[in-house]
Amino acid sequence: MIFRIFSFFIYLKTSFLYFFRRLDWQAASVIVAMILFGAQIGYNTYDKWKESSDNAFKMRVILLSEINNNLMALATGGDDSQVLGTYEICIPLPAGDTEAIKRVAIAVSYLHDEVYFSQLEKLASLPKKEVDAIVKSYYSLSRLRTLSTQLEFNINYSPSKVKLMRDEYYNLYSLTSSLSNYLAHHTENP
Repeated sequence: MIFRIFSFFIYLKTSFLYFFRRLDWQAASVIVAMILFGAQIGYNTYDKWKESSDNAFKMRVILLSEINNNLMALATGGDDSQVLGTYEICIPLPAGDTEAIKRVAIAVSYLHDEVYFSQLEKLASLPKKEVDAIVKSYYSLSRLRTLSTQLEFNINYSPSKVKLMRDEYYNLYSLTSSLSNYLAHHTENP
């Protein structure tokens, strides 16, 4: 039995020796260099992909914080005493136009877009669907801000413009809420 094991190892040794004696070392070194080069390219590609996904995750987290703050301001109408700890309930605007304009003006003063504008060129790291939703939300915020400013300082305002402001307020709340849920879902697991 020991003789068979010993003869097997001798056979392996002679096979390896025969293989390495007949090996063309120049060709082997070129092949090894090509394999290492391919592995380096693969690793660099993986590293870039990982960095890109990390940047997208960081971007989502940063935007989520600003969007949640905006959502809280919209849900409470800017009234800190109305904070319920949830974003799912939007306190309706008052029925009177003057009170609604004042409430929207207060809420708009709490809305922020600094993070969005500071990270605007980095939004390309996110998928097209997310970028589209983010841009729509912040464009709606800009329209609401413009309407609020126009109506706040205008004594003679038209009811149609007030209705447009109300619609824009609830539209922004809806867009911000859905965007907040989407980003919260995508930032749960890094």
